[in-house]
Amino acid sequence: SVVIDTQSVVVGAHSFVFDNTVERLHLVDSAATTTVTAANGVMNLGSASLRVEGNDITLNAPLNATGLVIDAEGRVTLNGDITVTGSYVGSKVDSGMIVLDSASALLDFDGVDFDGPGSHLILTGFGFNDTIRSEVAALTAVNHGANGFNGVSVREVNGLNILGAGLALGGIYSAKGGIDVELAGAGAIFNHESGIIQAANESGDIILRADDVNLAAGVGSVDGQANLTIRSVADTRDYRFGSAAVNVNDLDLTGTGSNSAMNFSQRDLDAVANRFSRILIGHAG
Repeated sequence: SVVIDTQSVVVGAHSFVFDNTVERLHLVDSAATTTVTAANGVMNLGSASLRVEGNDITLNAPLNATGLVIDAEGRVTLNGDITVTGSYVGSKVDSGMIVLDSASALLDFDGVDFDGPGSHLILTGFGFNDTIRSEVAALTAVNHGANGFNGVSVREVNGLNILGAGLALGGIYSAKGGIDVELAGAGAIFNHESGIIQAANESGDIILRADDVNLAAGVGSVDGQANLTIRSVADTRDYRFGSAAVNVNDLDLTGTGSNSAMNFSQRDLDAVANRFSRILIGHAG
């Protein structure tokens, strides 16, 4: 196992000490299982990020760092919350990134919160075993599905950018289940900037709940075969469609502060593919 203490790493009989000029700790392990834990309850890397490459990888304690990247051939297990202080638009290596990538197995983040208001959370694997509870700036989630853990469920504190991140199925993708996203913050915007939002199976519903949406990733980029529901979190929110959702220059009113409505412009409408069995926008009352 690997033990992380404040500005030190212990691997077996070897100890490595670092200072705040180090931007990243990079651990590569060929063992069947790699376990990274803390000497004093929390893995606190201060101004450094952590990258771990291996087969089955477990973080056995909460992590506080500028970024986290886990690149696993097998299962990824988190046994503590992830706090990232960096920004993904910065220049430091891996700063602002929270990446869990499994080439073949489950992402196990049961009970974990992802906290990084300036971070980009990227999850790719074969099964997500819990809701993604986050306070992040951007999200990419690709669930190929396995062992009954097939859907993508997100509960985000504030607004959220959905990014393709250069992945073939990047955005929010569920191969065998549904997609359920809710942004809790008053006035929070669900911004689909790039990639796809797709439930690939015929019974996978897509539910998007936010006080406003901006579907800007292109024609047909929101796709499914079952039900699509888009509604505000606030029951008092009004809805504007088509020309009522743009200004005199034909620009979407989302994010302009011009009104307190969900603005669903023609661009948003065009983003919704025509394969859904039922589309519901709005709410009763």
